[in-house]
Amino acid sequence: MDQLDSAGQQFYRWLNSPEWLPETAYRRNTGLYPLVCYVNTIIGTCLSKNYEMAALFIARAVDHMKSVPPSAQEERYYILAASYFAHVVDHIRRAAPEVTLDADRIPAAILAPHALRRPDTLTQSGDHDLYFWRSSPASSIGRCNTWTKSISRSLEA
Repeated sequence: MDQLDSAGQQFYRWLNSPEWLPETAYRRNTGLYPLVCYVNTIIGTCLSKNYEMAALFIARAVDHMKSVPPSAQEERYYILAASYFAHVVDHIRRAAPEVTLDADRIPAAILAPHALRRPDTLTQSGDHDLYFWRSSPASSIGRCNTWTKSISRSLEA
């Protein structure tokens, strides 16, 4: 972002912090790994002021989050990532209003101006409007597929 505000700086510190990332986040065979890669790509595109690509990768990250629901251990990172995406969307609107944000793919909870949250205000409990992946039709399918893959790996061992 142009001049990182304190919330943006905090997001950058936390998005790759062991405090927020589950231990398996950097293992390529986990469902969280692609999201971590998308997040880091979005950070890079924002730092280089390539906002069109940032918007594209937010849509891709959201697609991933909808199709690969988090485990209980991963949900906190999903909330942090979704909050970061809302922060980036807000910044894109101010810094590059000509950039189109894909409202068909990016949920209203991220696109809405009120979605902006400082990362230090996030909680894991309660009804959070950034839990968009819970209402996704793929959510139950993704959980089933994750469970099936886990069982298959156990049987192969």
